[in-house]
Parts: sequence; structure tokens; C-alpha cells
Amino acid sequence: MCGPGYLLGAIAQQRPDLKLRGVDISEDFIEHAKTQCLGTFEVHDARTWNTKEQFDVVLCTAGIHHLPYGQQSAFIERLPRLLKPTGFCIVADPLLPDYSNELERKQSAAKLGYEYLQATLATDPPAEIVTAALDILYDDVQGDEWKTSLEKLLPSYKPHFNK
Repeated sequence: MCGPGYLLGAIAQQRPDLKLRGVDISEDFIEHAKTQCLGTFEVHDARTWNTKEQFDVVLCTAGIHHLPYGQQSAFIERLPRLLKPTGFCIVADPLLPDYSNELERKQSAAKLGYEYLQATLATDPPAEIVTAALDILYDDVQGDEWKTSLEKLLPSYKPHFNK
């Protein structure tokens, strides 16, 4: 889930000595990533990507919420298999305040989306960026993206990441 390669590109600028590898389901993102940094980029679905290679570090940033709730745990379970015995995983994803029901989920999503929108507006962005922030808010509230709370995700991590 490397997306368009911005994070790997930033890492490559700071650490050109590292061998970087990105995987994403989107051919467009992979083609763009190849222009962002030197590294290996491949089109694969990260949920089913089979590699025997193990890595020192696995990054998963802003990707889990693109997976339906029912697929998130299975994806998280796959991450440790990608690591060398001394490796580590960095996972960062936008999280909602915890919720108990669908109405509360929508309210939590609206709160987070409003914060994104406020931060976006503070930069005096062009109209298409404001539209993108509004689209995120809409998708999150409507359940077209699958952001969840830390409390709901932790049980998926604990059996696989106990340190």
C-alpha cells in the first residue's frame, strides 16, 4: 500500500543507501511512485501479495482504512510474516474517536473530517483540494472508507505485535 510513493521518496532523499520496495494495487500509483524515488515498485494487492522475502522494516501508512472492516484483521495478521526476526513494523492510519454504534461512528467520522477540513482551509488551498477534503469527510461518514478507532483495532494487533 505504498500509494504514489511520496513517503518512500522522502525516505530515499534522506537515506539513499536503503533498498526500498513499494507495493500497491493501483497501476497509476506504482507508475507515479517510480518517478518519485529509486526503488522497486510492483503492482500487487497487499492483502494477497506473496513474497518469501523478509524485510527489516515494513511501513503501512494510511492504508488500512481503505480495507473493509472485515479484511483489516486478516491484513494486519500478514504483516509480521514480512519481517526479519529483528525487523519492525510501523503502522499509521487515521483513527476515529471510539464509538459503540453506527450513529456514533458517523459522528466520530464527521468530527475527524471536520478537523481535516479546517486544517485544509487554513492553508488557503485551491478549490480542488477543498473538494478532496470534503470528499474524505463524505466518504468517511457514509462508510465508503473504513476508518475505525484504536480501541477497535488493538485486538487485531495484540496477537501479532506484542512488543
